[in-house]
Amino acid sequence: MPTFSGRSYGDAPVYKTVAASQTTAQICSEGGYIDTLTVVPASSTPQAVALLDGSTTLFTIPAGIGGDTKPYTLFIHACSKSTGGFKITTGASVAVIVSGNFD
Repeated sequence: MPTFSGRSYGDAPVYKTVAASQTTAQICSEGGYIDTLTVVPASSTPQAVALLDGSTTLFTIPAGIGGDTKPYTLFIHACSKSTGGFKITTGASVAVIVSGNFD
């Protein structure tokens, strides 16, 4: 169960942020759950974001489409099946906010 400052949130999702230009930032271990992934472009030419389960790339998405800098959310709804857990790689000028249960 996720905890923060001694308070339990039950099954409520928590979040982690991943800054721009990160390579395989660890999100959770095996069995962790990602609910949503919010992509936050910081310029009109951000690079891609990749979601990995262990060493397997599940998908790579462009961060900005047509120069649009508005954040957008992807609904993932998946549990990690790999002992390496979920990881995120972010390109230049793009950050992400990952929501889920990571314990």
